[in-house]
Amino acid sequence: MSQKQNNDFLYSVQIPNFLSSEKCDELLKDIMESEQDVIGCVGDEQGKNAVIPEIRKTNEWYLCEQEENQFRPTKPNKDWKWLQDKMFQMANIVNDKVFHFDIDGCDNELKLIEYTKGGFYGWHTDFNAGTCSVRKLVGIIQLTDPSEYEGGDVQFGIQDKDTKEWYTMNKLKGSLTLFPAFLSHNVTPVTDGTRYVIQELFVGDHFK
Repeated sequence: MSQKQNNDFLYSVQIPNFLSSEKCDELLKDIMESEQDVIGCVGDEQGKNAVIPEIRKTNEWYLCEQEENQFRPTKPNKDWKWLQDKMFQMANIVNDKVFHFDIDGCDNELKLIEYTKGGFYGWHTDFNAGTCSVRKLVGIIQLTDPSEYEGGDVQFGIQDKDTKEWYTMNKLKGSLTLFPAFLSHNVTPVTDGTRYVIQELFVGDHFK
């Protein structure tokens, strides 16, 4: 075969202690005190944003400037670029070693996501045609200790070789987990407590 192969590929990579436990608590408090929350939305069949509670039930705090959008504030009250830069730096390191995707920036979707009791997100990918076709990696920082909530499992659409169930992301406070934007995943309903995460997507020219 003459095609270039990637022998390093993994479906997900988790970086423990990306943020300290204390920094997670400080960040969560700072965002919730300074920024405006909105109801989490999804892309509808026409490629527009819509609130569809049968698919997703979350609250969100956007931390980057957004194009005019009825579902999002246009500008955060504080500058969170340091967090975005820190995530992008680690995404590049992991990408060079594992994924080998073409990545050159962030999607400016940096946000805090809250899953209260009953909160969930059904099966989906973060990849699609058009503007979503440049999304390569998803980055998620776990801000909440797993002892503080039940449920809220991130499941990937691949089988765990040991349990034979859906492969599930470890709930490690302060960790950064990176996975391809085309990988189907969901968040199971939170049955008790509240789960908080930070999310950003990393972009580059579409797959060829």
